[in-house]
Amino acid sequence: MLRSTWRSPTVGNAEEIIDLIQARLDALPMRTGDIAAFLTRHHIEGRLGAVDDCPLSRYLSANVPVRYRVHVSDHQVIVVDAVFRPLYRLPLLAHHTTFLRRFDAGRFPALTTHRR
Repeated sequence: MLRSTWRSPTVGNAEEIIDLIQARLDALPMRTGDIAAFLTRHHIEGRLGAVDDCPLSRYLSANVPVRYRVHVSDHQVIVVDAVFRPLYRLPLLAHHTTFLRRFDAGRFPALTTHRR
């Protein structure tokens, strides 16, 4: 299990949020297509190229307190506060990164929402 590479000392429940997000990351399958199928089964969609609204970000945001936002870049998960200050960073594994790149390339249209 990967651990956070950085934590803000100002937030008291850092461990719970990190553990929650890490548990959800660990629950994802190891293969890219299987991640897409898993998210599809759970009716999770997202927008292409949106760090705060991609399917992985939406999935990881479940049960995270509303005062936080979960952003997912190509190589890390960043938890930010209400004014978008980064609070926690968690590294992504290669299969997560591959999934995100393929999603943003339009390879999983069933996961793409068309909201603006």
